[in-house]
Amino acid sequence: MLHLTDREWGAFPLTEIFPIIQRGKRLKTADHSIGRVPYVSSSAINNGVANFVANKKGVRKFDKCLTIANIGSIGKTF
Repeated sequence: MLHLTDREWGAFPLTEIFPIIQRGKRLKTADHSIGRVPYVSSSAINNGVANFVANKKGVRKFDKCLTIANIGSIGKTF
């Protein structure tokens, strides 16, 4: 059986695993157009999905990524 103490641990830059780190763009709730695209926010519930939107302008779309909340539920990752 493997144990955590069986390994050598050390610090490393996140860019070793994630070569591209980008920040999303805030879309105020009042500006949401209801649609089918998940809008990930800094919520700790529903894997961060706060709504489903149809907005095309003023948004950034990502796929195959991790999200990290930097406000609200700070540090929550999905």
